[in-house]
Amino acid sequence: MNPTIEVILFDLGGVLVELGNTPIPMEWLPGDSQFNLSNWFASEIAKSFEKGLINAQTFAETLRIDLNIEASSEEIIQHFTDWPIGPFTGSHEILKSVENKFRLAVLSNTNELHWPRITSEFGISSYFEHIFASHRLKMAKPDLEIFEHVISEMNVEPNNILFMDDNQNNIKASKRLGIHGVHVGGIRQVHRTLFEVGAIDA
Repeated sequence: MNPTIEVILFDLGGVLVELGNTPIPMEWLPGDSQFNLSNWFASEIAKSFEKGLINAQTFAETLRIDLNIEASSEEIIQHFTDWPIGPFTGSHEILKSVENKFRLAVLSNTNELHWPRITSEFGISSYFEHIFASHRLKMAKPDLEIFEHVISEMNVEPNNILFMDDNQNNIKASKRLGIHGVHVGGIRQVHRTLFEVGAIDA
């Protein structure tokens, strides 16, 4: 086991939680337009929503107008609410295998629509000492301030944190503060990372 790791900090979507194909169905978009995960990461309206600066209705209506979406705001809200499918198969088993060895926490860019599902429906919140949710903190990754908040709240040295995220920009930001950030995509890569650092045996 790597003796420097005290805290394992997980992102959720694309790491422990499986997401659907796209936040907005392609058939709702005009022509050859798309709004995939990369577009989501780069979207200013998405970031405002994930920082809790706008509510769901404003988010959906702005997105509908900006992307010329052929659906109502209510349909957009419903589809986006359902975008996270649920924990990847194997997420519970991995969390159980490390929960008594390390302090576990989540750092997630999330929002008012996904928060109830994270905290109740997905059944994983009990594993974590802290769930740092962007919309509740009014901060979001990759801004350094949210990582600094995690370090302060967890009262841990940055180099004692293993952080896994599916967004390379978030990993780069974490490393600037000395956090051991690893880019992963899905539960198999989470498993491999934990094995490589000696957190799990197989």
